[in-house]
Amino acid sequence: MEQSPDRGAGGGDKEWFTIDKTNGPGHGFQYQADDGINCSGGGVEFQRSTDGGVTWQTPINIPNSPIYGT
Repeated sequence: MEQSPDRGAGGGDKEWFTIDKTNGPGHGFQYQADDGINCSGGGVEFQRSTDGGVTWQTPINIPNSPIYGT
């Protein structure tokens, strides 16, 4: 591991991640969204895994630039 020259200031934003804990058909599915490479403002990308995170679907671009909340 090494530290970036700007001490992480340009390292981008975190991904948003959740796991479906319902008893429905999506139980255990994992979902993530991020602002793409380097938080370039190129739109939010969404992905889903249906096998515990072993594989992920191809990212889908979400239109209309949604704003994340914490």
